[in-house]
Amino acid sequence: MRISIYRKNKTPLFLQIKNQIKEMIVNGELIHGFILPSERELAKKLDVHRNTIIRAYQELKADGLINSTKGQYYSVTYEVFYNQGTMRGKKSRIPWEHLTNQDVSHLNDQLFHESTIPKGISFQGVIPSPDVYPKEEIREIFTELINSKEIDIFSYCSSQGVAVLRSNIAKLLRDRQITATPNEIHIVLETSQVLDYLTKILINPGDGIIVEEPVGPDVYRYLRFRGAKIITIPMDEQGMMTDCLEKLILKYHPKLIYTFPTFHNPTGTVMSLDRRYQLLDCSYQYNIPIIEEDWFFDLRYEGTPIPPLKALDKHKHVIYLDSFAMTFAPGMTFGYVVAPQPIIEKFHSLTAFSLIFVNSLNQYLMSAFIEKGLYEKKIRGLCRYYAEKRDLICTELERAKDLGISYVKPAGGFYVWCRLPDHVNQNALLITAAKMGINFLPGFVFFPHGTKGENYIRLCFSYPSLEQIKQGIGLLLQAISACAQ
Repeated sequence: MRISIYRKNKTPLFLQIKNQIKEMIVNGELIHGFILPSERELAKKLDVHRNTIIRAYQELKADGLINSTKGQYYSVTYEVFYNQGTMRGKKSRIPWEHLTNQDVSHLNDQLFHESTIPKGISFQGVIPSPDVYPKEEIREIFTELINSKEIDIFSYCSSQGVAVLRSNIAKLLRDRQITATPNEIHIVLETSQVLDYLTKILINPGDGIIVEEPVGPDVYRYLRFRGAKIITIPMDEQGMMTDCLEKLILKYHPKLIYTFPTFHNPTGTVMSLDRRYQLLDCSYQYNIPIIEEDWFFDLRYEGTPIPPLKALDKHKHVIYLDSFAMTFAPGMTFGYVVAPQPIIEKFHSLTAFSLIFVNSLNQYLMSAFIEKGLYEKKIRGLCRYYAEKRDLICTELERAKDLGISYVKPAGGFYVWCRLPDHVNQNALLITAAKMGINFLPGFVFFPHGTKGENYIRLCFSYPSLEQIKQGIGLLLQAISACAQ
């Protein structure tokens, strides 16, 4: 049994010894039952301290590769039994459906997937209209970038994101009263990647996270998949009911608080300024970070904007998430996170490990789009465009109030949260509406623990045309009448 020691190597001596013995066992050089040298004998042979050999043998025992008899010897315990002659030529099928985690596949994910592929007249997905993609502007910018000799748009970029884009995002954030340096901004594929990374960094299985209820299914499926305990807090017309927050914190000791305070998904509500301060006060008092998701801040059609929590945060407790998917072009876009430097450094490492970097070409495109003043101009046009759709869908729903349907007209965002009469069977409505070519998301998918949401539906007005909205709501109302019990 030959073992070589490299004393100038950064790998600890016990690991060098352990790894070499492990390799000899796995490749069959040391067979099952082989008696290893004693601790003293091997320590003397390799000129190392006996404790080094003890540590190496303990590691091998933990891996199930050797066993020890108290006061006697260590022996190899790596025996594999082959059923010779039975495997060759045998055809088998891997039972993938039994190997996968059953919690990953459920109705909520199916509905969420379907919502991203519109068919018929779809009120399902939170999808921007293709009619407003900035195609001409993108074509012009792309041509300029292709011809530029100053930057290589096809090369690798920093895992944190293109520096000039992060600088331009920092300038955009000033309009939201958020002060952030480019080094506090990290580019991500989408905001879901932020949730994925944050749960890896901050959450252990069983840790609690407070979320508003209702909450987007894409959010709680990430949290559940990571083993987090979801603690729901109720909402009303002013957003999260922060008077309930302290009791939940004292009872469950959560690691994080997640909120979508501006044009909340799915209700469309906006958290009041008082409640934003109350939420921050609880965060400061109990030292709990807040995750703030803010897709729709720029898509406000009326009223005065309320500053994001990140703008009000004086102690760097808020991790801020946003995406350009709703305001640029979803197939070319990405998101970003604003967070304290230690979190950004972790994101940098995780991105470098898993993705290397986020598409640099699209980052340069977006950066130029902002620099040329096209983003702010685009926002103004989008607000006019989507406000017209919102007004139409609310007008059509208003005519159905005699059916017992109620809603609150949102001041921004892409959706209307509707309450149905108690006597309407939601499952039957889903089937009946689908047969008519109408799709929407049922309310129950937004409630992680079930038992709620049976009388609600979310209607997204961003994707269908004005004509489709009028026709689609008419058909939906027919389906509601047909499903009244």
